[in-house]
Amino acid sequence: MTDEASFVISFRLCYNGASGIFLKEYFPKGMEHMTIHLYDQDSMLLDFTATVTACYEKKGQYVITLDQTAFFPEGGGQGADHGMLGGVNVIDCHEHGGEVEHTTNAPLAVGTVVEGHVDAVRRLDMMQQHSGEHIF
Repeated sequence: MTDEASFVISFRLCYNGASGIFLKEYFPKGMEHMTIHLYDQDSMLLDFTATVTACYEKKGQYVITLDQTAFFPEGGGQGADHGMLGGVNVIDCHEHGGEVEHTTNAPLAVGTVVEGHVDAVRRLDMMQQHSGEHIF
């Protein structure tokens, strides 16, 4: 028999200033601090606002996590989005333990509210390549 308490779901409401809409995201109990995946709500979203939740150096680059992101991480056969985040270049993106980790060329201070911009040309290219691979 399973413990029903482990299936309790919480949610948070977040405002995406770029699109002007509120998004509701549900989380399993204990996973409330995962990055909100704005790309799951709107695959064409390119501009968004987020708060930096962590930043650390790794092999001469920086790994940044946010409370929410429109950057699609590499996975499932599709390449990662690139773009700009708070004035620094996002050069890679991966998901680890429910958090989307943005690899950048410079640090951002934790707690800072930043504007993110996904490279539209790369996003479309990655989406088309991924779809094409399914056709073949």
